[in-house]
Amino acid sequence: MPEQQPFQQSYLLRLWREDAQSPWRASLQNVATNERIGFADLQSLFLFVQTQTEASSKSQKDSQNE
Repeated sequence: MPEQQPFQQSYLLRLWREDAQSPWRASLQNVATNERIGFADLQSLFLFVQTQTEASSKSQKDSQNE
């Protein structure tokens, strides 16, 4: 029986702007691995989170079908 992946992902989220007219920037740091990923805007951040959760959901469904 394959080992199940956890149903969670933990990140430290940092948000900042250089000044009032600048776009929001973001970084996510994976709590388990300390890997840090930077994002130039919030749309990129949201796309990454959506991609990660969709990939996680797909792999969990695949493992349940085995």
